[in-house]
Amino acid sequence: MGSQPDSGEVAQWAVDAALGCLGAHDPDTATAAVTATVQAALADAPIVDGNATLMAVSAHRVGQIDIAYVGNGAILEVAAVDLGEGRTKLRWINHTLPQVDKNHALTSFVGPTAPLTEPYLAAFVLPAAEARLFLVCSDGIYTAEEAPPGCSPDGSVWQSVPEPLVRVLGSLEDAWVELVTLPVASATPHLQHALTSAMADLQASGQLEDDATVAAALLRSSPTDTGVP
Repeated sequence: MGSQPDSGEVAQWAVDAALGCLGAHDPDTATAAVTATVQAALADAPIVDGNATLMAVSAHRVGQIDIAYVGNGAILEVAAVDLGEGRTKLRWINHTLPQVDKNHALTSFVGPTAPLTEPYLAAFVLPAAEARLFLVCSDGIYTAEEAPPGCSPDGSVWQSVPEPLVRVLGSLEDAWVELVTLPVASATPHLQHALTSAMADLQASGQLEDDATVAAALLRSSPTDTGVP
């Protein structure tokens, strides 16, 4: 997403073009073809004042994950740590390195006036035994350049986590047992509620100071029960 008047429309055009591209290509080539397709679609779009960042995740039944992004924001891989006695803690890793300069200005983005941009592309295979959630978010929720690591006097490294991400992860943590144990049809509303309630709480408490968009894909180990939209 972006903050210009037509950024929302740019994002929608990009998503529509990307989905059409993914449906028309073999999984092994689809992700790499997305950017050119999106740029071509935006060049013909009736939009003149809008640019956006783009985050994409696709999952195949064999366990392969493809990610692609242009700009900033984050693609977080989230998994659970069993603390015993029915307690769960979520751990996460960020798969993105924001495309920004030293002043945190974007050096890469998509839009009608954007230069042809090559996205960052990566692919990897997940172990089948553990449920994983991919949380895709814009910079209003989390982006690495706004949360740089720090060092303690003893040499240990730490990193602050912004309140929007804390709230979203906390809401997902509360719903995790239902997300990974219920049938997909029953788990889907729990995922939707976890995200929408966290966002509503953040908005009500004035914690959303930038463009805030989240999406999630939950991957589960059963070959017939692979995900929650």
